[in-house]
Amino acid sequence: MKYLVLLTFALLSSVLYAQNYYEVPYVGGNSKLEEITGAEKERIISRYTIPRRVDNFLDYRKIDSDLKTIYRETVPDETGRAALTVYRVMYDLASKTSSNFNEDDNTVRETYGQALYILNPKNQAVKLFARTLYFSDAAYLGNDRASGVNGGNYCFRISGNTIIFISYGLIAYHHESGMDEESYGSEFIQSQSAEVFRCTFDKLFEEMEKTVDSYNSYKDIKLCSISAPFPLLDRNNPFRYSIQNAFDGSPATSYVGDTEDRLFDINISFTTPNRCTKIAVINGYAQSEQLYSANNRISAIGYGVRKEGNGNRLTYISSALKDKYMEMQVIDAMEAQTRTTCALEIQSYFPGNKYDDTCLAELNLFDDNSGWLFGDIY
Repeated sequence: MKYLVLLTFALLSSVLYAQNYYEVPYVGGNSKLEEITGAEKERIISRYTIPRRVDNFLDYRKIDSDLKTIYRETVPDETGRAALTVYRVMYDLASKTSSNFNEDDNTVRETYGQALYILNPKNQAVKLFARTLYFSDAAYLGNDRASGVNGGNYCFRISGNTIIFISYGLIAYHHESGMDEESYGSEFIQSQSAEVFRCTFDKLFEEMEKTVDSYNSYKDIKLCSISAPFPLLDRNNPFRYSIQNAFDGSPATSYVGDTEDRLFDINISFTTPNRCTKIAVINGYAQSEQLYSANNRISAIGYGVRKEGNGNRLTYISSALKDKYMEMQVIDAMEAQTRTTCALEIQSYFPGNKYDDTCLAELNLFDDNSGWLFGDIY
């Protein structure tokens, strides 16, 4: 019942996802997103002192920005009750200076920044949480040129009094260097990254008070970093299939790996050692039963352990998964070890009847001391 409630919540807000990605921030998870316009937008700007223009929006680049749109994100808890309010303020970084880092280049390109503000329900104060380069399609620096996709974002998940947020990003671009035939070089670069943070509500607002500029690493509440192969890329919405979708608590979103053999590894590096004794999985692309059948589903997953005499090499203990739509499958991690890393290997799959993409809707790990690390399951 829990996942039915949250899936309904996510699908009700999915109408916004269908709009232009560059106009509507991707929230994923179970959040509801609504644009704030007109008089209400003006009240929000005035009440919370949100700047209409930010000089040097990104500290490491001299790029100015103008406020374009404001969205209110409502993040629910496991019951569907609204538990957190995030204001996502979108800034146009291209209107004055473009995404180019050369002062003499005035070409305008699609470039957007995002400032996130979080409402403290205890005192109704709103404070800056983070700024990020949300999307850029091109950049120049000296004789180097890059064109493609470059962006970063955040998603939020609530579990009881615990807030879990993921900072994630990806790049996929064609990089050229040099200005003449002798010095010219060309390569295609792509990667994705994700970091997970976990704390109580009170601890989050305490950490936000430490912020003295536009960036805060939140290092004291960092849970882990996650690495996985580059996702299937939807250029109209680059975050649609990236890795954070497997940890956001919503079966309506999925990680879709883009590998030649349709198999992939997921590696999790913890800030402090954990002993993960259980793995929970919702298989496939679970937004609908039709999409679930259309795409590949995982039939076997391996959990990496270190064996005596095997050096640093991992031995993967394999477990079979059932081909069941929307079923949370819990696997005992045999020979669990206390370590700072967790390595998972997708070993085989059930073929889809339409697409050849292997999908993972949800992944969670159970630690003996902390419980389910990425939010409770039911």
